[in-house]
Amino acid sequence: MVGITEGILPPNVTVGYSIHKWSSYACDYHPSKILIDDPSDQMSRWQSGSNFPPQYLTLKLDRPSVVRQITFGKFHKSHVCNLKSFTIFGGMSEEGMVELGKKGLTNNSKPETFDLENAFHGNYFPSSYIKIVPDTTWGPAALNFSIWFVRLYGVSDPLYVNPCIQFFTNRRQERAIKLCLKHLRQHNYSEAFESLQKRTKVQLEHPMLTQLHERLVGSGDFDEVEVLLDNAFNDGYMEDYTSKQYSAQWEQILVPDGCPRPGNRGGHPMCIDEAVGKVYLFGGWDGKNDLGDFWEYNSLTNTWQCISADTEINSGPCRRSCHKMVLDSKHKLIYILGRYLDVRARVNMELKSDFYCYDIQCDQWNLISSDTGSEGGPSLIYDHQMVLDSDLQTIYIFGGKILNNNASHRTEAEYSGLYKYHIPSNVWTVLKPDNDPMLRSRFGHSMLYHPDKKQLFIFAGQREHFLDDFLVYNTHNDTVEQVVCVDETKLQVGKIPGSTDPEPCPRFAHMLVYDSRKKVHYMFGGNSATMVRIVPYAAITYMSNEHYKNYFKRISSDGTLSGVYRFASGSLAGLTASFSTYGLERYSSNTFGGIDLRRYKFLRVRHSQKRKPTQRTVTRIYKNEGLKRGLYKGLSLNFLKGPIASSISFTVFDYMNTFISGHESY
Repeated sequence: MVGITEGILPPNVTVGYSIHKWSSYACDYHPSKILIDDPSDQMSRWQSGSNFPPQYLTLKLDRPSVVRQITFGKFHKSHVCNLKSFTIFGGMSEEGMVELGKKGLTNNSKPETFDLENAFHGNYFPSSYIKIVPDTTWGPAALNFSIWFVRLYGVSDPLYVNPCIQFFTNRRQERAIKLCLKHLRQHNYSEAFESLQKRTKVQLEHPMLTQLHERLVGSGDFDEVEVLLDNAFNDGYMEDYTSKQYSAQWEQILVPDGCPRPGNRGGHPMCIDEAVGKVYLFGGWDGKNDLGDFWEYNSLTNTWQCISADTEINSGPCRRSCHKMVLDSKHKLIYILGRYLDVRARVNMELKSDFYCYDIQCDQWNLISSDTGSEGGPSLIYDHQMVLDSDLQTIYIFGGKILNNNASHRTEAEYSGLYKYHIPSNVWTVLKPDNDPMLRSRFGHSMLYHPDKKQLFIFAGQREHFLDDFLVYNTHNDTVEQVVCVDETKLQVGKIPGSTDPEPCPRFAHMLVYDSRKKVHYMFGGNSATMVRIVPYAAITYMSNEHYKNYFKRISSDGTLSGVYRFASGSLAGLTASFSTYGLERYSSNTFGGIDLRRYKFLRVRHSQKRKPTQRTVTRIYKNEGLKRGLYKGLSLNFLKGPIASSISFTVFDYMNTFISGHESY
């Protein structure tokens, strides 16, 4: 008999089914209506009675089949309840289903057919049940799900399906026997272990692993264990592991000249969609103004795309900084919350915390809430942290400073607690208030989420003072554990051991995202360590001013400094400092700042000599622009600002110092 595991599959036929089970349904929209294809009938569909997950339909096939395709019929025009995304499961039993594919419908009237994954371990997978789990609709998140019509295609002939059923039945039995063998060996039931292995002829593992267990666990012969591991290494069993030894390396990502890219900034958020290798960046502060531009970086093509120069024009959030942004990669949605406002901007202003969602696939902004504080969520906050659980469709927000205005008459800083937001039901919940002794609110901290353990990891931050605690919040039972207190004298910051140049310069208010598939960090922006020029400029200015004042005292007729001499001393001091340190300004602008995107990745260990970042930057400026045009380009304009500012500053300082000293003598 030619089985389905050996030969070519016959053409697809329609696979019959019946409605077996459902999560809920609304009014007259019974699940059985998906058996009839009537695009003109508004009532000819299943509609869930709720949008609270999980909603599902389970179909029972007329006979076990290999389901290869599924077709969805639709209404005669687009509909907000159509499924934007959904997941298909299949299996021989309701409890043992596996995922056959994640799909999505376009919002139109044309029926769509999707291929399903049906081959595992080189054999076609049979099913007696198909389960459809809606994820999102094309309308607002509060809408229920609708399915209009479903037809299945595949192979139902027992001549092809029965060998496949037998293969997976044998595989399931083999896995059960291996679990029994593992249990018997762990409890040292050696006779039962040997008897079961001999009777079933099932090997628990590779013979070398069995030998390793006997020598390490059974006899404790570590010398023999070392010999065994050496043999395993020489025989190539560890080649896959040893070939993947990595060291860390920073790499500056250079966008081709003439291509668009975001400008310098700090206080901006970023998020990454690992599935497609795209990084999203919104807003920030450029040193003078808040920004409202929205960018997408494609790591595959190394290009930036400006999605919107000003999102407020596209019904999105206004310009802002110190906000946070999370991405739901499963549903292709980005959520944005919080912002900072200057003290002058919030005087006598009604402060509201707006909450936005951006649909990547539709290129559309949606205002979820104009004020989360009035709906049980956080007030207007900044420098908080925000993470998202795609499976539970829940966002967690912790910490941050609460903005207030002069009208509130508050003198002490206020901090926001721990909140969660359930996306489908649009409900906010306070998990931990600000004054909870187990979880002190803070700002400037870091927070990560473990999707499997459902835990929040919270590290450090600042409140009245800098914090060094490391906390774990368990979302399933509302408990907090303290992991460790960090000894700041032993904490390594910046360079990971084994990393090589070029590493980025010191900075703050930057943003870092991680691609777990490629094992790559992407960092962008930040406020740079501008001390490279500020410290020498200040030192030379003050030193020069004293020298020039002493000189003018010597040449004056009465040995005192007139106002003109004081003004001249300050001007010459500013002129000297500008000329002496302007090259550092050019170096700083080429080394620090926000327009560089850097990738931190793990590579094979390589030993090579590379020039230091300072040497490399100066060399690049000199080679590309020369000494005069490179390090001193724009110096003439700087002469207009530096001397005038210094002369006024020092002259006013001297007179004020004399005035205050005179009053203090009384």
